[in-house]
Amino acid sequence: MYTRCSHCSAVFRVTMKELTAAQGKLRCGECAGVFNAMDSLSTKLPNHADPSEKISFESLNKKQKSSFTASTQNPIKEAIKQKEKQPKSVDSDSNNNLWATLIILALCVALAAQIWLSRDVWFNQLRQPEKVKILSKNVFSHPSQPNALIITASIQSFTNESQPYPYLEARLLDRLNNTIALRRFRPHEYLEQYESGAMLQGNQPVSIRLKIQDPPGNKAKHFQFSFL
Repeated sequence: MYTRCSHCSAVFRVTMKELTAAQGKLRCGECAGVFNAMDSLSTKLPNHADPSEKISFESLNKKQKSSFTASTQNPIKEAIKQKEKQPKSVDSDSNNNLWATLIILALCVALAAQIWLSRDVWFNQLRQPEKVKILSKNVFSHPSQPNALIITASIQSFTNESQPYPYLEARLLDRLNNTIALRRFRPHEYLEQYESGAMLQGNQPVSIRLKIQDPPGNKAKHFQFSFL
């Protein structure tokens, strides 16, 4: 079967399989215009020389003139030529759009994963470490590990709003208040029964317990806590 582009009148040979797959819409291989192949579908090769079509030879461009001349001189040779140049299906554009959508979706998923893995940084503004204070604290030697200290304390967030548990920084100081040891603890390291995502409730004291290495020589005389 044959069809003709409604934009430039180029003739193409098509099959029902191609028409069905493209839902009747084809892209012209000559002018790249999309046209409905069903409108001019014919079982015979269209005759460009039909006077009823009122096609002005002078109005055709150079590329169309050569096609027009070839079709009027040798219709059989023109049919073979048209068979070799198949029209482009609109489905190719749909496939390109599908791949572009999948790539964009993959990038969005990767970005969301990155935000989730770095959520402590993104949502750090929810923390209010300046509102957390030490109520009491004790330090004593570890019962089974030499040169190790156990520090217990009670902390409280002096605000009515809950907030994520802060990071805890512990400093050991000598008699001249010089820092001789420092360690930072995350919530699961200073809370014995910490659950991921747990919040520090406002105006409620919480007990903490942590272990820190005592520097050799018993130089540590006292310690300081700060919250980050």
